[in-house]
Amino acid sequence: MNQTTTVVLLGEAGYQVAVFGKWHLRCMPEGFDDYMVLPVQGRYRDPQFYVPGSDSLVTVQGWCTDIIADKTMDFLRKRDRAKPFFVMCHFKATHDPWASRPPYDTLFSHEEMPAPANLFDTYDDCEEPARRATLKLENMNQGTYPHERLEGVDELIQRNYIYQQFIRDFIRCGRVLDENVGRIMDFLEEEGLKENTVVIYTADQGHFLGEHGFFSKRFMYEEAIRMPLIVRYPGRVKAGSVNGDLVANVDFAPTIADLAGLDIPEDMQGESILPLLEGRTPDDWRQAVYYRYWQHLLHRDVTAHYGIRTKTHKLIYFYGQPLGMTDYPAVEPCWELYDLVNDPAEMHSIYHDPARQALVRELKESLLSLKELYGDTDDRYPEMVRVNEKYFW
Repeated sequence: MNQTTTVVLLGEAGYQVAVFGKWHLRCMPEGFDDYMVLPVQGRYRDPQFYVPGSDSLVTVQGWCTDIIADKTMDFLRKRDRAKPFFVMCHFKATHDPWASRPPYDTLFSHEEMPAPANLFDTYDDCEEPARRATLKLENMNQGTYPHERLEGVDELIQRNYIYQQFIRDFIRCGRVLDENVGRIMDFLEEEGLKENTVVIYTADQGHFLGEHGFFSKRFMYEEAIRMPLIVRYPGRVKAGSVNGDLVANVDFAPTIADLAGLDIPEDMQGESILPLLEGRTPDDWRQAVYYRYWQHLLHRDVTAHYGIRTKTHKLIYFYGQPLGMTDYPAVEPCWELYDLVNDPAEMHSIYHDPARQALVRELKESLLSLKELYGDTDDRYPEMVRVNEKYFW
């Protein structure tokens, strides 16, 4: 481990720290008092886990979501009650293949599910990356997600037919997750921990549920970059309050350190959102968030891109083939700009609108500033710099 993490900080401060569930990193957990983590994505039924003291995977009988919740609660039962704790409960759900178990595996079997208004998006008013991507429902890989298909129909009819199967299975998978979140919250109350425990509910990214005809994630469009973030903190966070400020996942680590009353390391990116939770927005709070997807065409033909999102607009730069990825075809660099106030579904790119060019330049300047702030510049890649200079302005 060559970087300070919240786990290290909290452990040094006397916290008991543990993680159970999804890990998806190339190293084993370090600095934890206990852990039980899935290899890569893991599986739902009879999952295997890495555990302390063993290099071999251990198979646990049962349903993955239930097991992770059980292990989390078991750790809390056996904790040293004289010490504070920090536990990460990382469910695999709702990751594909969107499996479920009784009694939820037949939910909505006989109902037509409502579809998003842009399920049948034909990508007429955006750039090539959306059209060439294969995360469209009609392209869904049967090996990853088994589903029925219709024979002899056009792709849009096929899209709706597969959507109906997909959305039912996604909800069924999520229903088991909902049940276990409820179990943990009830457990905290039974243990007398409800009033003095901070609970943070979030995810690693958003997910397309038929919007634009898509499933999966990766694109910078709203459904994929927006993440749930619910914080329960009795006495400091007003129940039912909603904050509209821009928060990024780099804010999680400093926030957790701040909640514990610890100093935030200078090299830790992001800002503590504790003031926002308490209803106080700092005067210098961020006005934009930065996003980057770098795995060019590696998954479902999504083009590498980065961009900036403000409260009102989103600017996306599809920069084409990254340096060194010659095994993948180059994509002509291009831009998209969306007015999130008047076009929240992102159906009409206005990048080429002559009336928006001052806004475009302002957003590009902000984008470059954020790239520099987070150290995501192309200085080490002269070829990328030349590409950017050609297409950026």
